[in-house]
Amino acid sequence: MVLIVNLNTTVDKTYIIDDFKVDRIYRPSQLISIGGGKGINVARVLNTLDIENKVIGFAGGEKTATILNTLHREKINFVPSPIHGNSRTCHLIIDKKNRTETIINEEGPQITKQEISHFFQLFHKVFTPDIKYLVISGSQPPNLPDDFYTRLISQAKTKGVFTLLDTSRKPLLYSIKSKPDLIKPNIDEFKMIHNKEKITLSLIKEKLVHYFKSGIRFPIVTLGKQGAIGLDPLTKKIFKTTPPPINKVSTIGCGDAFTAGLIYSFIKNYKYSDSLKFATAVATANALKIGAGVLDKRDISRLIKKVKTG
Repeated sequence: MVLIVNLNTTVDKTYIIDDFKVDRIYRPSQLISIGGGKGINVARVLNTLDIENKVIGFAGGEKTATILNTLHREKINFVPSPIHGNSRTCHLIIDKKNRTETIINEEGPQITKQEISHFFQLFHKVFTPDIKYLVISGSQPPNLPDDFYTRLISQAKTKGVFTLLDTSRKPLLYSIKSKPDLIKPNIDEFKMIHNKEKITLSLIKEKLVHYFKSGIRFPIVTLGKQGAIGLDPLTKKIFKTTPPPINKVSTIGCGDAFTAGLIYSFIKNYKYSDSLKFATAVATANALKIGAGVLDKRDISRLIKKVKTG
């Protein structure tokens, strides 16, 4: 069983607008409204891959019913931690003609101390003995304490549970110190961690070794359409994957699909290079569909044969 932490549960509204430009009025050709968040995207992919999971996160305000109803329809096992504030809405504008994606993310709600305390009580309750993997995915609401994710990672580690951290900004800088088993910053997050404007492959390799020696067993950096690079904890070798060229539809949720692909491959005991290859194929399959975490297993099978490793 995989437990996923998705604190900023959202309503994701995707607008399909061809030839989108500013200073115009549009009626979208299609509007998709679903419950979302990075952890929800991970769960959506794990469901497609037939991996049992449940998600815990904050949900509140007038959007709660929309979130819960859409997740129920998708058979996503979501455990809400109630709050008084309003869950946020994320607006995604996809322009198929120009192959662009515009994202407008609202700020997350303020969380009270009582709501934080309730979340940890609920987390302890849903952290059943069958949990083998903890995935912490996405941003924190703005006023949560810096050690919020660290506390979750520490609880999981005391139970021998594998921990995967996928967040950004200050929560990443702080929580990385708690030595989760796996981190997977993207290239922009990697630049932020190391305060660099330009990144070389040699620097990434150097830092992967540094992460590993510091106690993070599976350090990975994702490179967008260039693939991913990670260090094998058994051989200490560094592997890079390169996805095949595709006619992408939307890259929204590709990083979350990559996370789900990693978890699946670990559960199935893939060797490291194959895990990285499979996760890259899953992320690439996500880019062929509209909707974060929406993909076809047949695309994974087709694409994995074309992923290059080195």
